[in-house]
Amino acid sequence: MMGKAPRLRINKLVFMDRDDGSASLEFPASLSFVYGASNTGKSFAVKAIDFMMGGSRELPNIVERHPYSRVHLHLAVDDTPIVLDRFIGGGDFLLKPDDGSERVLSARHSAENDANLSNYLLRSLDIEGRELAKDKSGTKKPLSFRDIVRFCITDETAIQSETSPVESGDKILQQVERNTFKYLLTGVDDSALITQEKPAEFRTGKSAQLRFITEMLAQIEIEIAEDFPDIDQLDELQESVEDELKAVEQDIVAARGSVRAALERKRLLTNQLSSDQQRVNDIAITLENFDQLQRVYISDIARLEALEEAGFLFGMDANKACPVCGAPPEAQVHDHGLVEIGRARAAAEAEIAKIRLHQSELQKTTEAAQSELVAAGDRLLENRGQLATVEAELRTASPNADDQQRRFAEIIPKRDRINHGLSLLQRRDELERQQKRVESAKQVRPKTNFQPGLSFQTAQEFADEVSNVLTAWGFPGDKRVQFDMQSYDVVIGGKHRKDNGKGVRAITHAAFKVAMLTFCRGRSLPHPGFLVLDTPLITYRDPIRSPLGALSADERAITQTNLKEAFFKHLAGLGHLGQVILFDNADPPPGADAYAYIETFTNDPDQGRQGLFTVPRPPIEEDLIG
Repeated sequence: MMGKAPRLRINKLVFMDRDDGSASLEFPASLSFVYGASNTGKSFAVKAIDFMMGGSRELPNIVERHPYSRVHLHLAVDDTPIVLDRFIGGGDFLLKPDDGSERVLSARHSAENDANLSNYLLRSLDIEGRELAKDKSGTKKPLSFRDIVRFCITDETAIQSETSPVESGDKILQQVERNTFKYLLTGVDDSALITQEKPAEFRTGKSAQLRFITEMLAQIEIEIAEDFPDIDQLDELQESVEDELKAVEQDIVAARGSVRAALERKRLLTNQLSSDQQRVNDIAITLENFDQLQRVYISDIARLEALEEAGFLFGMDANKACPVCGAPPEAQVHDHGLVEIGRARAAAEAEIAKIRLHQSELQKTTEAAQSELVAAGDRLLENRGQLATVEAELRTASPNADDQQRRFAEIIPKRDRINHGLSLLQRRDELERQQKRVESAKQVRPKTNFQPGLSFQTAQEFADEVSNVLTAWGFPGDKRVQFDMQSYDVVIGGKHRKDNGKGVRAITHAAFKVAMLTFCRGRSLPHPGFLVLDTPLITYRDPIRSPLGALSADERAITQTNLKEAFFKHLAGLGHLGQVILFDNADPPPGADAYAYIETFTNDPDQGRQGLFTVPRPPIEEDLIG
């Protein structure tokens, strides 16, 4: 990892009541020390910090917390302040950045959803999207902030435990915890690891496959026995049925071709009949019209001939005595319109000639129409005869086509039964081959896969860092440290850490976690940059009043050194690397308030701060007087 790694800082823990009152605990310095009597809320504060870092375990239901409904944790991502707000009973978070906005973050980690606290904090530390191996087969899970924060917050139980500081004691989580430790010390996650099938999963899968194949084979054998007594003859039957089917298909094609041709002829004849019938009807109407026109011509000629004859008669009587007055022709003054009569006769003769010409033309057209009518009638008769013949052919062909179709419908089920039987044989053969392959299959592990976990070199470099921390604290005895790859714990001076008394286990656990801070932050590796330790100094307990009892020999050896003073001064000097918050019953060394922020829980309502949820009462009149 290149460059300076981002870091988190805890500034203040606040409990809000329903009336906006609060109880708060501040951590203004790089080293903050909260100490005092038991049952004053120190361990509760540690649990509350873990709770506000995404912990799912509900806070202890102590009486003192009942007035409070919400918890605020004031953080800084590098120099950017944020506030996390959560209901004291649990649930999602309300993120309040410094810009005044608000955003809901789920308490449950999800690699696919950015709207959760874990992803938000991982992104703030620039380590989002990493993966961890859950087992030796390389099954992976997304890195969550909860995987990391357990190396930053240590409660009273864990710090005294014989379990490695790397592990929680849950065997199911052991591989993830060890790989998280490796990631913090190296900056290399397990995303490149090739996931292998676990031997148990391989055996289970193999057994399941064989069981499935056996069941399938049994079903096939039952179906063959019940439905295919002629199973050995199916190949021959298939050839016979296919030949028969081809012959029927050819007959059907031929029959359909014949029917199609007859239908096409019928269509053409029907169209022609319709056309000819329409033409006959049209000609008949036309001839009727011609006949009416002929009668009009005859009537017109008769009328004109009468006019012409009357004019002729008038002209013959023109030179006779007047029938009216008896005057002789030479004595008559009027000519009685003889000129007009002559003209009328001439016009009638001309019109008669014109009509006779039209009559002649009409006669020719009528004769042509009559000829066409005769031809159309002949075609009608001929086509009707042909249509009757085609319909007879269709009546003959249709039963034959229906018969072929019935034969086809009878053969298809036979063919399908034979094909199904042959398919069963094929499936049986394939399943038997598959059964042999599965029975002989062996798990093959890729040779290119690297083993997850910490290298010996990195482990020893970290052990040397633990040794440096113990030396800085003035830890008594041999400070040579080795890392035990079996227990993932340290061996100090040839003695396993877990084999010491509670107090020594606590101080060496603290050294382990501090060494992680200095090792990672000094190399810009992905450590959040803060530590919260609960009772690392239980060695300095009162051997009579403490429930932990008398001191062991190794604990007494520590109390006879200046380890406490060196411990505080060393931690106070780590401000450039990170923040350390301590909770303990032991008193701080003299003068510690010069380089550390000290908060005292007195468990006395009349003196200082009584505890986490109680603050000094205001002075009363008697105090001022007295």
